[in-house]
Amino acid sequence: IAVINPERYYKHLVRAGASQVTFHVEAADDAVSLAREIKKLGVRVGLALKPGTKCESAFELLELGLVDAVLFLSVNPGFGGQTFQHQVMEEVKKVREAHPHVDIIVDGGINASTATKAASAGANVLVSGTFVFGAESPAQAISFLRDTLVQAHQK
Repeated sequence: IAVINPERYYKHLVRAGASQVTFHVEAADDAVSLAREIKKLGVRVGLALKPGTKCESAFELLELGLVDAVLFLSVNPGFGGQTFQHQVMEEVKKVREAHPHVDIIVDGGINASTATKAASAGANVLVSGTFVFGAESPAQAISFLRDTLVQAHQK
């Protein structure tokens, strides 16, 4: 959830049926307490990191076993069609090396070229809007993204 004070909203999402609540680490007053509360409700916890946020801000929660997924925004939050920020892939690599079993999601500027870079860096989930919905065949675009992830993780 891309909101200030995610502590006010997570219970509503879980009651509505969410199986994972992802919040911006920068927006939480106490990310450890929030992650614990979300876990108590029996759902997965995700941490979202903006392009300028260093991955080390997620390490405490990862090491405590409170995080199931790290969502790396490879564009600034706000609107589609932005340019992929390649420096984020260094952060992805660090998390993948330190925490090989956590889900790593990359969202923003994902296309045929950047999907390969994100998957090679360690992402196992890709979020793509413009590439998929702007494609002549969205189904083929989705297949390409899926195949890219599979190939990267078979190495």
